[in-house]
Amino acid sequence: MVKLRKITKQFLSLFMIAGLLVYEGILNISYTSATFSDFEIFEENTIVAGTLVFSASGSDFLPEVTASQDSFRTVGLLNGGTIPDFTYQIRVANATSTLCGFLELKDDISDTFMPLSSYLSATTTFSLKSGITFEARLTSSDESLSFESCRFDLIFTGWQNEFPDATSGFSHIQTLSAVITAGDLEFIPPPPGPGDVVINELMWMGSSGDSNDEWIELRNMKNYDIDLSNWDIDGAVSGSGHLEIPEGYTIKANGFFLITKNSWDDTAINLIADLPSDEGLTNKSGMSLLNTGEQLILKDNGGNVIDTAWQDGVAWPAGSNGTVKKSMERNDIPGDGTATSSWHTCVDASSTALYWDVGRTEMGTPGVANLSDENLIIIEPVEELAVVTEETDDNATTTEETTGGEETNATTTEETVSTGENETNATTTEEITSTNNNPVDNSDSSSGEENASTTDEVVPETGDNGQESAPPENSDNSTSSSAPPVETAPAITTDPAAILEVVPTPDAGGGDGGTPS
Repeated sequence: MVKLRKITKQFLSLFMIAGLLVYEGILNISYTSATFSDFEIFEENTIVAGTLVFSASGSDFLPEVTASQDSFRTVGLLNGGTIPDFTYQIRVANATSTLCGFLELKDDISDTFMPLSSYLSATTTFSLKSGITFEARLTSSDESLSFESCRFDLIFTGWQNEFPDATSGFSHIQTLSAVITAGDLEFIPPPPGPGDVVINELMWMGSSGDSNDEWIELRNMKNYDIDLSNWDIDGAVSGSGHLEIPEGYTIKANGFFLITKNSWDDTAINLIADLPSDEGLTNKSGMSLLNTGEQLILKDNGGNVIDTAWQDGVAWPAGSNGTVKKSMERNDIPGDGTATSSWHTCVDASSTALYWDVGRTEMGTPGVANLSDENLIIIEPVEELAVVTEETDDNATTTEETTGGEETNATTTEETVSTGENETNATTTEEITSTNNNPVDNSDSSSGEENASTTDEVVPETGDNGQESAPPENSDNSTSSSAPPVETAPAITTDPAAILEVVPTPDAGGGDGGTPS
């Protein structure tokens, strides 16, 4: 029994020692690494990248382009790739023909024309614009471009929206050929309208020594030729008729057209041959312009009024029928042809040598641009005070005064008639005063027309035998003295304060001795 207890006690001691060792071992345990692994095989896997592909199509440019008609083309885009949207831009390449240099192109993205050869559109996206409309216009009306063609390429470049341009990501380029053809570029002028052609200059008094040497000049205010076939000038012939320009006559762009009453070799104008049909018309013998003034109306072949010059029954506002014949010129800016302010007298002496026969004195510019400055004001010679004193046997004295003034022309005719049977001189004095603000000299000193001037005419005494008697001797109670008029030289001034123009009164008739020419 004692032995059993001893064995038991020893067993318990060993158990306790073992327990202590186990406990100490547990306290000394650390972390331990552990892994799991597996290997799987997935067959038939595929990685697919997206695609950016599109196409462009559409009919070519129509209609033919002209200076007044543009040409159009619409191009549609078709997305053939897997990327649903993309950015694109269009440019022009390979435009080399002559016509291409005169074309401009715009699209409906920016709506701005630019030279075709350097055209570059703004950028846009397929989702915003899947179709583009182009418009081409011609910048020249040169007839040599008629029916010419411009061939070029429209280059469409597309790229992914997330990139700034086609240098990154996916991109695609589509080229589309294009042709623009010019139509017939022959210019067709519009119908003439009022003021397109004006009556520009009139030689209503004729030339020195020939009152029939009248002419009318027309001026084209447009930069294209105008057909004058069957145009009329009402009032340019005697009576109620009209002067007609025959078929086949034209007036050049910005040019002049001369119509003369005399033939080319019978006028004082220095013509060396008949005028071409686009420069004038000579030998219109039916022409007749009243020296007293009249209205001329230019009409086209449809009877439409194109221009009107002056007024009926009113003296011409310009021109001179004095010793030196001077034409009536329209101002450079024509204005209203019925207004005095639209006309002036040709006073450029250089025109005589340029446009008239050698030895002539006329001033005018037939068939060419007017030379005179409408702002120049001419001061004609003015007669100073002239005093004539006549004493009769009865100691009666008659005094006549004639003064040239700014507005009033005094016309005086004095005639003294003596007979052998009467010792007393019968003196008749008639004074006619007319107010004339018209700066037109309508007198004709060379063709026998009535001149408005101061005249003292003395008819010498005759005896019973009809011979001219000697002038009576002066006595204390019979004296006669006359101070002749003193003339001043012409002058030209632009000073408004010095405006003074005195001219004789208009004729009563035309250039052929009082009858309308």
